[in-house]
Parts: sequence; C-alpha cells; structure tokens
Amino acid sequence: MLFWNYSIKVYAQEGVPNACLTLQDKFALDVNLILFCSWYGISIGNLDKELFCRCHEYCYTWSNRTVKPLRNIRTWLKDQGCKEISSNINDCMRYRDKIKSIELEAEKMQQLTLESISEVKMSKKMTPQEKTVAAANNLKMYLIQENIEITDVLINELHVIIHASLQDIETLTFKRILSG
Repeated sequence: MLFWNYSIKVYAQEGVPNACLTLQDKFALDVNLILFCSWYGISIGNLDKELFCRCHEYCYTWSNRTVKPLRNIRTWLKDQGCKEISSNINDCMRYRDKIKSIELEAEKMQQLTLESISEVKMSKKMTPQEKTVAAANNLKMYLIQENIEITDVLINELHVIIHASLQDIETLTFKRILSG
C-alpha cells in the first residue's frame, strides 16, 4: 500500500487524530515521520540507520520551512486572528480554510518524498510479530534521535496509531520494545 493511502486509512480510525495531535503538540514529534516509521515497519521491516537519517533530515527541513509555518498561520487565524483583525470573520475563515488545504498538500508532498527516498517497490511478507517489532524499532529510533523521554503516555499514543494499522499487533511486544 502506498504511504499516502496508508496514512489516510490509519488517520480515519477512531482515536488516531487525537493521538497524532498529542504527539505533535505535547512531544513536538512530526506526525508524518511517525506514520512513515510505522508504515515502513509494517510494509518492509526495520529502517536502516542511514535511510532513517536521510528521512529525518528531510522531514526536519521540510516541516520547519513549510508545514509548521502554514500550521502556525492557520492556528493563529482560528484562535485569534480572524476575531481580532478581520472585519469579516467569514471571509477570514474561508482564507484560513485555503491555508489548511495548502498545509495538507505540503504534508502530502512530504509523504510522497519520504516514499521516494525509501525506494519502496513492494511490501514484504511478514508475520504480525515481525511487523510489530519492526514498527516499534523504527519508532524507537525516531524517539532516540529526538532525545524524547519515553513515557507511558507517549507509548499509549503511539500504540493507538500502530493498532489502527495493524489489528493483530503484539501489544506487549510493542510496548516492551519502546520502553526497554
């Protein structure tokens, strides 16, 4: 399954949007990179360090120069900008919706580029145990790279995302790898 299609499918599952927001807002993680680590683990297996570093560097640059500025503008308009500055709130909110659409397009471009960088041609046949271990290892590599303290809250939010993409996840294995 293509990465973008995987992300849309997973994001539509109950609890995933809230988990993504928590990971983004509370832990300052890049949701696209979380989804990529999960998708790659479930589809191919463990990311090697060199590929992960290339993907991480790309995401850091792309997100900081495109996605985050757009998100900041959109959030500011919603929270106060349209109320404080614009004389026509409805026009301002329509403008905000256009920015939201551009932000989503920037995230799609990020995901398409990640898939291209990874050069994934086809999925690999793996057991649920192998998929669980690979996804957990990939996510742990990301958390270590970001120097994030691995807490129960963090593990539970990541579990929501993994469970949405892998119904027969080995929950204990997933949590043990992340916390160990």
